[in-house]
Amino acid sequence: MTNKMNELVSIFNDDRNRRILNAATGENGISTKDLANKLNLKSSNLYYPIQKLTELQLLEVVGTRQVKNLTEKLYRSTGVFQQESQRININQEYAKQHPELLMALFLAQQQDDRKAYEVHLNKVQEATVPEEELMTWVSNSVKIPGKQKTKFVQDFLSLIDKYQVTDNKDAEEFTISFSMYEKDNN
Repeated sequence: MTNKMNELVSIFNDDRNRRILNAATGENGISTKDLANKLNLKSSNLYYPIQKLTELQLLEVVGTRQVKNLTEKLYRSTGVFQQESQRININQEYAKQHPELLMALFLAQQQDDRKAYEVHLNKVQEATVPEEELMTWVSNSVKIPGKQKTKFVQDFLSLIDKYQVTDNKDAEEFTISFSMYEKDNN
């Protein structure tokens, strides 16, 4: 991996950085103080990560606002983070311009998944997880006509929305990773 990709993977593996990027998706931007309140963190703990994310062009300054004698910068996530949900659509032009960023995102997600599997497998080894609750891992290739690809993704997301509950205390949270890319048949 290149130095830049290593740096990006490190950035994305930091939960605080991802929380900042996901919280800064609003059209008008968000101040450091508002980010701190939203993330339940101290403003002083955000200055360095915000500076680093801005240097890497993952955050951009979209404006300022005057609060008494202080001018606050307003930050917004760039590129793939300009959505409130974890659903990321990547257009061809963005992918051409930011291949290292996208690979770093993919690798960071893989590392998150690996950590979660490791924790779960430790629980299995300790016999603290009932057999019917073992994790599921599905990897599959599918041939879909190009015009149906968007519908397939929408149907997949609708299925997740169908089962999503917010008011059930017994509901467990699961992570489902879905990525779609053209298979290399060489």
